[in-house]
Amino acid sequence: MLPELQDLTPHCDINKADVGEPGVTTEVQDRKLRNILKHHRPIFLGDGNAAPAPACGVVCDLDVGDIKPVDQRPRSVAPHVAIKVYELLKKLLETRLIEHSESPWASPIVIVLKKNGVDIRMCIDYRIVNGFIRLSYYPLPLIDDLLIGFERAMWFMSLDMASRFWAARMMERAKLISAFVCPFGHFQWVRMPFGLKNAPLVYQHMINNCLWGFVRLSPEEEVLVDQDVLDYLKLDPYEPRDVTPELPEPWCQLPALTEQMTVFKRNIPAPSQIGPVLGRSSYIDDIAHGAPTWDKLCNDLNALLYRLRYWSISVSLPKSEFGKQTIPYLSHEIGAEGIRATPKIAKCIESLPFPTTLEGVQSFLGSLNYYHKFIEDFPVVAAVLYELTDKQPVRFTGRVLNEAELRYHIAEKEVIAVMRVLRVFRTLLEGCPLVVYTRYSVLKWVIKSKTADGRTVPWGVALSHYDLEIRKVQRDEDELAAILGAVITPREHLDEIAESLIPAKGRIKTPPVVSIEMLEAGYSGIVMSFDGAAKTSTRQGSCGCILWKLPEWTVLDARGFVLDDVIVNDAEYYGLLKGLDMALENDVQDLVVVGDSRIVIQQVQGLINCHQPNL
Repeated sequence: MLPELQDLTPHCDINKADVGEPGVTTEVQDRKLRNILKHHRPIFLGDGNAAPAPACGVVCDLDVGDIKPVDQRPRSVAPHVAIKVYELLKKLLETRLIEHSESPWASPIVIVLKKNGVDIRMCIDYRIVNGFIRLSYYPLPLIDDLLIGFERAMWFMSLDMASRFWAARMMERAKLISAFVCPFGHFQWVRMPFGLKNAPLVYQHMINNCLWGFVRLSPEEEVLVDQDVLDYLKLDPYEPRDVTPELPEPWCQLPALTEQMTVFKRNIPAPSQIGPVLGRSSYIDDIAHGAPTWDKLCNDLNALLYRLRYWSISVSLPKSEFGKQTIPYLSHEIGAEGIRATPKIAKCIESLPFPTTLEGVQSFLGSLNYYHKFIEDFPVVAAVLYELTDKQPVRFTGRVLNEAELRYHIAEKEVIAVMRVLRVFRTLLEGCPLVVYTRYSVLKWVIKSKTADGRTVPWGVALSHYDLEIRKVQRDEDELAAILGAVITPREHLDEIAESLIPAKGRIKTPPVVSIEMLEAGYSGIVMSFDGAAKTSTRQGSCGCILWKLPEWTVLDARGFVLDDVIVNDAEYYGLLKGLDMALENDVQDLVVVGDSRIVIQQVQGLINCHQPNL
């Protein structure tokens, strides 16, 4: 998403800086701090969305491996919006944030109208491109770590970097990958855009080095830094360097070495005088700091601004505050009295409705967790709600089945579910032995079978590199839990054909025709579900049946029976017959019958023959 653009190179009036507390700070204090800002005027921009100067020593590189470029078609733009898009592109070209492109890559733009229905916000749909970009593993700081260290502070300041990501230049291959297309043509970014994967991590790496001082600029870049900055930092670009790092071979071959190589690739250690400037990190482009005295705050600000000038990192003056008793930071309010939740957000949390469903409980607890440190005895108060999720799941995932997948056999749907878990939680599960509990044996067959065909082949390949132990869940043998297992599959199509998955003894067997009846959404009527189970060794079993009223899913009647001298198919048939008797007793004339026994259902429908006298 592109920020709102009014003037990409606005004049900066330091007199409009938010300095001091009215009625608290003196005119002398305000003047001292404001003079520091005036001394460093070049790095301040009068608009938070203005185009900043390029930061030194940092470039954005994107790696997509050997993926074939994706050239998407432009999306149409309404005539009354086209002129606004043109004006935006014109500004971006004038400030050299973008350039015309001949890249084989192209991502479409998306226009979003604001609430007033007139103004627009232009976004670039990088979803497909981001799926190919290899993720950087540079870490973002922990929020809780950034909220400590203000204990002795009385005065505070917060600085917001101007148009953060635009500060970093793009490598040539990154420019090509960032290309976007619209009715006005094909363009690519010269500076790092918003919305690309790894952009926050590139910026975090840059700002961390600025604040902590790990490496310095190369001599050819350092000679371009203002002499005033070099004198303050006691740096001489012409001094002999103690370390001459060996440059990686691919980087040595780049034509424009200075612009294309980062300081992290050159790895020239910073001298001892360039150490931590504040003793704390920032969260991407948000810097917050506190000091016990006004003079200390001014000295720290002066040192910080010199460091930002050295790296050519611009600051948004309208979005920054200096010499305050409280400042907003990461949805918290920091002051001399401590840290508290931002009142506006806290009020929204207080007005949250109390949950009435399991999903609502999870969402409710998630909303409270960010501010749990401010809620006295939160673990005790929330314990009752946590009991509702007592199985202690780590994470949840799921998705809607597409049109074709809806017609899959339930055993195939189990494979899809496992594939989903392994893909979403790959970072948690990869390399670990896994136990998968399943109702069917299809998973084991998919992994080991040499006769798999069709869609099962890619499934087997994807699952093969995981250390999976497949355990088949046995039906309850001694209890009437079969009632709970009686289920109904909603239907969108009638009489769909399903395939049997497992070939018999390595030979592909012609699948029987299976009529999968699925109820339409909003179906109104009576449904009877049945199930049965039996223990082979003792020939003892049970069956159950439930009479439902739809669409309310009200239970009209439910019964369970203990059976002797039966096998599983006997128990299934008993469940069906007892359910039909129960329906007659309730004077049900029109009935939908549902069960999970293929043999019973297909024999009753006449799809397969019955050769067992007992059935």
